[in-house]
Amino acid sequence: MSSSFQRLFPLLKDFERHHLKLIQATVGTPPCPAAHGSVQFVSIEPGEQTGRAKTKSAEDEFTDGDEKELPVIVGVGINYWQNPNGPTATLTPCLPTVIDFDSEMRRAVNDAMGAYRRNSVAWTTPFNKRDAHASHVPHLPEGSDYILIATNFCPFITLKLWGKHEPKEQTDLLKAWSPPTHLDALFRLIGADVDLWIGHGVEHWSKFDAWRVTWPVHNWMVTYNLSGLGSANMAKARSTGNDLYK
Repeated sequence: MSSSFQRLFPLLKDFERHHLKLIQATVGTPPCPAAHGSVQFVSIEPGEQTGRAKTKSAEDEFTDGDEKELPVIVGVGINYWQNPNGPTATLTPCLPTVIDFDSEMRRAVNDAMGAYRRNSVAWTTPFNKRDAHASHVPHLPEGSDYILIATNFCPFITLKLWGKHEPKEQTDLLKAWSPPTHLDALFRLIGADVDLWIGHGVEHWSKFDAWRVTWPVHNWMVTYNLSGLGSANMAKARSTGNDLYK
């Protein structure tokens, strides 16, 4: 498995446009007070060592390195972003493109992969599902480049951090759009190209586990949120001697 930015970008751009039209037609307006009004279904980061990543170009024209075949990692979280300035009257795109360059997410993926490389046995032997766990994670050598794709259970951009919203608001957001609609479609579209799926955010591991068993997702792991906070939590776990992160 592996793919190139040149192959994946047009697919994901069309995927985002299709689901934006679908959610506009079926939901239309922010579904509850917690929703800002903008939405994002998927984003893609090119390989870190490619010309596009170095120039941070979000142009549609292909550039140096876009054709390079690289491992593909998909992070599945809860929602993409927060925007306190809202709500908007209708559902609109969060980003003008599906291309993103979120260094914190890649750094957290590197930290999670590093933890796995240091002690893969602890990650893949019988586990307690309340802890991080994994199965058949590719042994990418340290420093390996890869394409990073982000998607989430909830496509709605929220006014506050997810955990700052009341449980009812979280439930309302998840009920307003059925996650399998786009997660299943994403697997059908690029599942054969993906080397590793990562369910991230402790509170959402069970959602990820429930989704992945409905598809032939063989290479996966669940870990802390793929963010700066997640990296900090991994470092803390390592400093306290946690078997998964030591």
